[in-house]
Amino acid sequence: MRFSVRVTQRDYIDAGHMIQRKTFLRHVILWPYLAITCIVWLALGIAFLSGLNAPNGMEVPGHRSNPIEDVLSTGLWLLAGGASFIAFRAIRLRWEYRNNPNLRAEICWTITAEGISVTSTMGDSSTEPWTVLKFWRESRQVLLLVYPSGIYHIIPKANLSAAQIEELRSLLTTALPER
Repeated sequence: MRFSVRVTQRDYIDAGHMIQRKTFLRHVILWPYLAITCIVWLALGIAFLSGLNAPNGMEVPGHRSNPIEDVLSTGLWLLAGGASFIAFRAIRLRWEYRNNPNLRAEICWTITAEGISVTSTMGDSSTEPWTVLKFWRESRQVLLLVYPSGIYHIIPKANLSAAQIEELRSLLTTALPER
């Protein structure tokens, strides 16, 4: 099976989210660790904010430290940090796509029962057996071929016909596990 594709920015971001989502879900399994970490950061935030209200152990005239305000403000800081992390992930993926011309190049694929051959219009090429890949994953927009190191190939489905997608799925299903 031979075909040519070009990865769009939307495809690249979708692939990045697919990989990171699985990584995030793996980390959610460690929720006790996350809970303890949040409690420690909350306690540190309260201690820090209480120190601002009463520097050097002395009360600021006319102001009393309110623990509820300290907890709420620390919680807001943690929420803002989490939101900025999520926003930064999307910004980072867009930046990577825009600054790497290899991601925007046309890629010619040859997929057989023995392995894959990839050639880019930028001059890169590789031929590899299926044994070097770990698994494949699919979303509505892309197919990913993932190496054990976490590096992956992106195959946009928008450039393929329904028959090509079915043939590709059958080749991938026989050669690699799906995750």
